Amino acid sequence: KSLATDISTAPAAVEPVVIKPVTNRPNPEKSKAFDMFRQGATIEEVSQQTGRARSTISDYLADFIVAEHPKSIAAWVPESVYKQIEDAKTQIHTDRLKPLFLALGEDVPYDQIRLVIAHLSSR
Repeated sequence: KSLATDISTAPAAVEPVVIKPVTNRPNPEKSKAFDMFRQGATIEEVSQQTGRARSTISDYLADFIVAEHPKSIAAWVPESVYKQIEDAKTQIHTDRLKPLFLALGEDVPYDQIRLVIAHLSSR
């Protein structure tokens, strides 16, 4: 059919990647929560003082644990529950919350599992 076989094709146009600057806007409520966690305040106390939802404060606490590497999180998770979560994590080899929740018989709240996983990963 006499078609040329050594024809090169033009490279596809590549969209330029636009990198948005990261803004590290200070979050005064999160800073206040971190200060309170350093003093051993409970999730409920921080929630009342900041006016934030328990779930938000739980997220702040997980961030605090990862950032500050506290030796113990017994102020927020009882040692017996910590041990149960640690054992379950060792048995099923995962950091995913749902499988751990199920392995713990659906008796341990997700926020406590999340805090223990954060602590174990920060060590």
